[in-house]
Amino acid sequence: MYSALFRVVHCEAINVGGGRADVLVTFPAARFNVECKIEENDASEAGLHQYVAQPTEYQNTNPSFAILLALDKTVGAESAVNLFDSVWIDEVQRQGERQPCRVVVIRVPNNRDNPNRLRPAM
Repeated sequence: MYSALFRVVHCEAINVGGGRADVLVTFPAARFNVECKIEENDASEAGLHQYVAQPTEYQNTNPSFAILLALDKTVGAESAVNLFDSVWIDEVQRQGERQPCRVVVIRVPNNRDNPNRLRPAM
């Protein structure tokens, strides 16, 4: 069965910018990638900054835009941060380029060991 995303979204795309992109979104004129991480120690903005250079390397011949998606395992569901504290834009200035690559960082709080055990409230 085919969906609207057939041949648009590719997972574990090999040989992209000399590496393997976790998720590659390809449109006729441009493409961007989504780097996926699981963070168990420091999911703060400063802590996730260590990962922002990685998705920019896969964008060396495309628009200076990438996404870093981080599953935050440092907080429980009851202390999850709000949406506005969980999405921001970071910039990475690559050597030889005039404009920095912008990386949209999305932190998804989740520290449930067994999410498949969750049931709707009665």
